[in-house]
Amino acid sequence: MIITTVPVPEPKPIPHHAMPRPAMTRIALPQKPAMNLANTIERLLADNDFSVPLESAVEVPGKPGKCILRYMQITSPAFEHGERIPQAYTCEGDRLLSPELAIDSVPEAAQSLVLIMDDPDVPKVLRPDGNFTHWVLFNIPPATTIIPEGGTLGTSGLNGTGDTGYRGPCPPPDYEPKTHRYFFKLYALDTMLDLPEGATKEDVEAAMSGHILTSAELVGTYSRD
Repeated sequence: MIITTVPVPEPKPIPHHAMPRPAMTRIALPQKPAMNLANTIERLLADNDFSVPLESAVEVPGKPGKCILRYMQITSPAFEHGERIPQAYTCEGDRLLSPELAIDSVPEAAQSLVLIMDDPDVPKVLRPDGNFTHWVLFNIPPATTIIPEGGTLGTSGLNGTGDTGYRGPCPPPDYEPKTHRYFFKLYALDTMLDLPEGATKEDVEAAMSGHILTSAELVGTYSRD
């Protein structure tokens, strides 16, 4: 018996352009502009299991069916997100003077806005829940773009002192953490809230449950050095 050994050629590398491509999810936008492009895109995102919190969609000028997504925002010209709140808006300035707030890209479906400002860094020896409510506003008109310095809109709820209106930061200097965070939380709702002036933050949060279209927040800090 004769055994012949035949060399096996090494496999040739597959050119990059011939490599199989991974599956991709494609979203087909309508050929013609939709009557409500934001709702159309929201439905397409949901159908394709995209967990993107859509606030609004803006069509690209001159390109029907193409859009960019925009998200509701709350900002302030007085301080940047994550930065120190100016002393003027605290108990070391005028504690009743609120900073100017700017609101952008509220969903078209919104019927009202809610603003809650609180401090989650309160020492629990002073407050067991570790939270102090500084400001509550509800039933703010959804077309609002500015809450002016020292101003108010909508209906006022109770703050942590038991009064209505703004109460600026005043972290106790003898407790840790010395620097507190202050959350300005903005909510867009699909309804107005049937609550009276002087409602508590808990009342407002319970009433808006199930009605939140989207939310945004601005965080400032403060310490009493």
